[in-house]
Amino acid sequence: MANTLSVYVKNILYRLSNVGVDPEMSYVESQYTKLINILNWIGMCCMLSYAIVNFGNERYFLSFLNLLNVCDATTVLILNKYRKYLSARLVMVISRLIIYTVAGLYFHNGGEYFLVALLITTSLMIDNKWIRFSLCFLIFIACVAVILFPQPPLLGSPVPPEQAYANMIVGILLIVGVVSFFKSIQGTYQQEIEKQRQALFSLNKDKEKMFSILAHDIRSPMVTLENLLQMFHEDLLTHNERIETIGLLKDQVSQLGSVMDNLLRWSVRGMQGIQTIKVTFLLRPLVLELFHFLISLYDKNNLR
Repeated sequence: MANTLSVYVKNILYRLSNVGVDPEMSYVESQYTKLINILNWIGMCCMLSYAIVNFGNERYFLSFLNLLNVCDATTVLILNKYRKYLSARLVMVISRLIIYTVAGLYFHNGGEYFLVALLITTSLMIDNKWIRFSLCFLIFIACVAVILFPQPPLLGSPVPPEQAYANMIVGILLIVGVVSFFKSIQGTYQQEIEKQRQALFSLNKDKEKMFSILAHDIRSPMVTLENLLQMFHEDLLTHNERIETIGLLKDQVSQLGSVMDNLLRWSVRGMQGIQTIKVTFLLRPLVLELFHFLISLYDKNNLR
């Protein structure tokens, strides 16, 4: 029962965090989208509870701001679902910039910590440098304004110190969580790059070894062909020797063509990624093929 419940909860969390995540997305982009989803699901729950508490304490405008925060989180999730990722991020940043600034200026609720978390998130998730710079500059100005120029409580009574401290702790935890998440993304990405580098290094070593072997296998029959053609050119062969040599030339060209075909097939598979597949095969045909390929060298060197 407990195991079934755990699997069910994991499936629910997986579906919530993967709203709008496309399998064709890059790893980093998919992780950014998951982070946005997680932040907005958590934000919806927190802001809804804040709205209820503030409404009960007659801070109606602050409760209205909390509800606006719930609405913008919902909008971000919907935009992610329909794969409008940039629009989702812009809605999230701009709406929360306004909400946190107004709440921090007039209710002194520690909104500057949420603005710092928003600044870090924006600087990491927005790719366009001009949009990123503009939004980060606005968030920085808003953060400075909240810290240095708090406004009188014209829109309602300020929150009590303990609530401001709680918001401060949540904001700091949010900052730590965002930074840790991005460091984990970077660490995983670096591990993938290192794996690919090691695989590429191993592949290059295999190719160098293979080309060394192939160069020898191709060079030997080419030398034989060159010698035989030179003998034809100088008319050093008798009629019977010519007939025998023509057959030898045919075998050499056939074997060389087979080597080239194997080389081309291996090159195509190498571009697709070399994979080792174990199979059972008969040894005798392979030995005969190799012997047939090398028989001219045996004859040339009087080997048996």
